[in-house]
Amino acid sequence: VVGGGPGSRSGAQATTHQPDPPDAMPQVLADSAIDAAISMWTAAAASEKSGDLRLAFTQYQQTLELMMTALRHDPDRQRAVLLKKETARLLTTTEALKARIHRLDTPPS
Repeated sequence: VVGGGPGSRSGAQATTHQPDPPDAMPQVLADSAIDAAISMWTAAAASEKSGDLRLAFTQYQQTLELMMTALRHDPDRQRAVLLKKETARLLTTTEALKARIHRLDTPPS
């Protein structure tokens, strides 16, 4: 065959991207959510440290959403246990920050 089409022997091998099998997709989604959550959690901690508590609160909430996405889709049960512990820790941090913001917003009586 001439022209490099199917069956040609031009020496170059055409590579086609094979999509991940459907059963791999939950793992890919969970991995992506975890990566994004780690980045967002880091950003939230930096925002909190710099004193931007409202931004930090929003970022912690987004981190919680990402963690919940990972928990819903991660087929790795051992990792799910760790994710649950980290999500609980993050929820405690978020609630403490919410209380802190509330105290700052409430004028002394």
